[in-house]
Amino acid sequence: MPRADQRLYTALLRLTRRFRAAGLPVLGIAGTDAVCYSLDWPGAVRQQLQHPPLGIGLAEGFKLLARLEQQLETLMQAEEHTREALAEWAALTDSFNPRPQRLSSRPNNLLPPAARAAAAAEQGLALLTRQAQQLTDPLLLDLELAGPSEDAEDGPAALSLDELAAAVQQQYPDLFVSQQQQTAAVAADEGAGDRDLRLQQLAALQNELYSHQRFKYEPFEWVYEGLQPLLLPQQLQRRKLAPLTLAVVAAGVGRRLGLSLLPAPAEGGEGIAATVEEGVGGGPAAQGLVPLDKLRPDVAQRYAGRAQGGMAPAAGPWVLLLPAAAPGAPSDSSSSSGSSRRWQQWSHAIDACTGEVMDAAAAQQRYPDLHLTSDWQLRSPLVGWQHMVRTIIQAHQRRGESDLVAHWVYVLLALDPQAAEWGHMLHDSSHTAPAG
Repeated sequence: MPRADQRLYTALLRLTRRFRAAGLPVLGIAGTDAVCYSLDWPGAVRQQLQHPPLGIGLAEGFKLLARLEQQLETLMQAEEHTREALAEWAALTDSFNPRPQRLSSRPNNLLPPAARAAAAAEQGLALLTRQAQQLTDPLLLDLELAGPSEDAEDGPAALSLDELAAAVQQQYPDLFVSQQQQTAAVAADEGAGDRDLRLQQLAALQNELYSHQRFKYEPFEWVYEGLQPLLLPQQLQRRKLAPLTLAVVAAGVGRRLGLSLLPAPAEGGEGIAATVEEGVGGGPAAQGLVPLDKLRPDVAQRYAGRAQGGMAPAAGPWVLLLPAAAPGAPSDSSSSSGSSRRWQQWSHAIDACTGEVMDAAAAQQRYPDLHLTSDWQLRSPLVGWQHMVRTIIQAHQRRGESDLVAHWVYVLLALDPQAAEWGHMLHDSSHTAPAG
């Protein structure tokens, strides 16, 4: 590495250590394509310096370094309880860091890609649930998570994901092996093995969760339902959940049974936080908690708590993808077209909302925006976490809870370097006179 590049690399690593010392995730440079989906930021920086994109020189590199420092300063402005929450997200991202020297101490990275993505989604939603409970009246949220009393009387009992997996195995003992064998199968990436067996297991999972346990999605309004359709408590009493949560539940149960399923959004959702409407309750602006003057005007208007009424925004659909080929089968790189490469990675999908099982062609027809790149399994953990945070912003936005919106906006900024709000915040700070 040339000496000038070494200087830049050293400066970036020093700045990275400042992020880590502050307990903040560093996942990319705001407003650029430099997003670290691998969750290994030092490795990504080194790779970029060794093989820089066309048109990116050393001067541009130092400009990006200055922008990253502005990101750090912006996140440091968050309230203390928000920074404590960011530290937990930083620890979560670090637990999925794939650096080889960390594999022995990071069991998540011993999992095959689809199971790793399922574990990341489950752990991310569990963290979001716990943080949401800490931000809300714990007793009130406990009552909300328990669901309506009428469901408790006649509906299924509250079960953990472990108990749901045991229920599936009990109903279909010939399809699923022991827990020890399931763990070994997942670790060996056998989730895409015998195709007929995998499809039978998929049907068994679908029947138990969606027919017997009665998990499903029904349109809801955050104003009246609260956060419970999104959250993932340790014991699931509620069965009517948001599509994202249904996908996490199904993928988590499948992973415990040795059936690797990759949760994925069926439609684009990157702009969900910028397109939501304020709830009927409105609410005062949390001017001291989020820099509304630095946000995009239409987003700032919504974050300020102005009631806009209208119908609740629809929840985006999610699917669970079943790997197409067993280990050792020809890779998708042998295909002649980008489109076929994209779709050869998986053979079947479950609609997380209804439990319907479809082959790849039917899923593509139903969800034409379901275009997954060849590195989707690598991207999935971070993209899933971003969707979760955008969704809880939408929920609090709809309910007019501006102070909670402010908290989760900072979490979104930390996890999503491409969030639209970054552009306005950094543009504003670039015109601020330097101190001293």
